[in-house]
Amino acid sequence: GHELRELVPALGASRSDAAVELLHTLASDEQILAECWDALIDAIAMLDTQSAHKMLLGFVDPELGGLTAPTRLGSEDRLVLRLTEVARRHPPILARLLAICDLDLQERQRQILSKVLSSIDTAEALEANLSLIDDERGLPVPQGVIEQLERTFVPRQPYGREPNIFTIEARAANELRARLFRMSLEDNKRQRSAARLLGKIEAWRLDYGRPPDERRHPDLGSGQPWPPEMF
Repeated sequence: GHELRELVPALGASRSDAAVELLHTLASDEQILAECWDALIDAIAMLDTQSAHKMLLGFVDPELGGLTAPTRLGSEDRLVLRLTEVARRHPPILARLLAICDLDLQERQRQILSKVLSSIDTAEALEANLSLIDDERGLPVPQGVIEQLERTFVPRQPYGREPNIFTIEARAANELRARLFRMSLEDNKRQRSAARLLGKIEAWRLDYGRPPDERRHPDLGSGQPWPPEMF
């Protein structure tokens, strides 16, 4: 597959829909996919046609019957980047990404989709990302959900001119805490995970302080005690 590394970018630069079929054929070969993964994803994204968008979506959309991303550590990063870029430019792609959160996804699709939604990082994306929580999965809370919640509750603030130096400041998100609290009470599919996430938020508050505008009880109107006994 390594000898195709110059051909694959040329196919992407061709701007031809005919290249999508050839790229799909190449990506269907496990050896070529492993050798040219980043180049293949970049080429598909560069084509920027409806067929190319469908091919990218196929990595996370079970109804498209698409390709499977490699499982090696970090291999999903390029796919997450390109899917995020395409979703920001094309509202129908974003709408589809949000919609498939309610489908029965394979674990690899679920984890990649969660990271894409985390990268999009809007309130709508976070709401959809919470739908990917599943107490019965081996990893109940996808990593993308954890990352998005962390940016919401304890965002990193740049410090000085150095790009890698930052401070961590607590920020209130009362509606989101109330949403998680209701999930911990009412959502049979996500109760345990929602309770653990609320506990994680409390741990962040111990580490970084509680914002003055954050309510102590996530949802006082619920009539339920806080914190629950499990804490």
